[in-house]
Amino acid sequence: KKIDDGSGFAKFLQIVEAQGGDAAVIEKPETYPAAKFRFEIKSPKSGYVSEIHCREIGKISMALGAGRSAVSDGVDYTSGIVLRKKVGDRAEAGDVLAVAYANKKERIAENKDRLQNAFKLIDAQADPPPLIQGWVDASEGKNG
Repeated sequence: KKIDDGSGFAKFLQIVEAQGGDAAVIEKPETYPAAKFRFEIKSPKSGYVSEIHCREIGKISMALGAGRSAVSDGVDYTSGIVLRKKVGDRAEAGDVLAVAYANKKERIAENKDRLQNAFKLIDAQADPPPLIQGWVDASEGKNG
């Protein structure tokens, strides 16, 4: 109901502002600066996405400039990865699996094979993992 009536989005904007963020960027993301370079990772064959190696995606994102390995490192807020397919999705040969963004062309060149290899495709339908793996219950500990 909160999503449908817009009040959930309004609350999200309040949270962004409370943390010092610019809610206008959330409302109009096209106003946010874009990275200079982008590269599409395309499916080498038709099939179903059975695995996406999330840790590797995170490491690659960091290598593109979206994270830091030391406190003294800067963060490039325009760099990163947008996943276009998720586990269970059908991908035809040539479909875009992910898009990498960076402001240094060599960072994309150094990581495009790693990003390609972070996706595993199979011929048979792949079921996505459950959204909720378990929960923590204060009286009984971890459940599920």
